[in-house]
Amino acid sequence: MTITLENRERRMQVFNLPHDIYCEAVEYCACAATDVTTLLEDARTGERMARTATRRIPASITLLARESRRGLPEAVLRIPEIRRAVDRRALRVLTEREAPAPTGKRTPERKRTPTSAPASEQPQGGHE
Repeated sequence: MTITLENRERRMQVFNLPHDIYCEAVEYCACAATDVTTLLEDARTGERMARTATRRIPASITLLARESRRGLPEAVLRIPEIRRAVDRRALRVLTEREAPAPTGKRTPERKRTPTSAPASEQPQGGHE
């Protein structure tokens, strides 16, 4: 089921989605990967080497002032920052109803009752 978060404040709010809480709850990784290059120096020789490592950057939710964000998974409610914001009434949580599955049945068409004859069958005014 999905939820809607509504920012009730007049200022923007940003919530980080920690990997160990959010990504494990939704069962896929929402984090971005980036390469970070650091410079290492050997203390004995003074030689410098560049080392590149891939780091995960957690996803985040940004809510503008008075904005509502629909379609969020319920896993966002496990994040402590969001729970605190809900407790202090800075955020409002609305649950969304799931759309009913289509049954495959068609709705019956309405039968039209002719109230007047079609335009092609109506008599034309006077030149015959």
